[in-house]
Amino acid sequence: MLKTFLLLLAAFAVFSNAKLLGEPESAEVHESSDTEFFEHLAEEALRRINYESHDINYWKLGKIVDSDKQVVNGIRYKFQFTSTKTECNKEEDKERIALGLCAIREDAPTQICHFEVLVREWESSQEFINRGCLHQRTKLVDHHQ
Repeated sequence: MLKTFLLLLAAFAVFSNAKLLGEPESAEVHESSDTEFFEHLAEEALRRINYESHDINYWKLGKIVDSDKQVVNGIRYKFQFTSTKTECNKEEDKERIALGLCAIREDAPTQICHFEVLVREWESSQEFINRGCLHQRTKLVDHHQ
């Protein structure tokens, strides 16, 4: 009886730190091989936001602030990124946008966007799910200096 209890206790200790299949795992974007992939996903997500929004200005990608991945029916990537409103008009400044020449004012609004992407390699599919963007306070410029 005591031997069985000790074996169960040892097994629990070994497996308590193990991840379960399908459990979300943090993807440290700045330290992993997923960096370029998450950047690609964030750029595509922001391209979709710029295309679908009614905002006349183009939003530029800032940085990825959080990310994780989970094995489900494919791999689900969840991530958050910042973006900043530029001075480029989406209709009038297409060439400047394509060349990455859109200026950002110091007092430009920023937002944090939440996205999920379900990737099914065997189907060559990526399903983007926009979970919304939250506008952040802008840094006000002191013009009296």
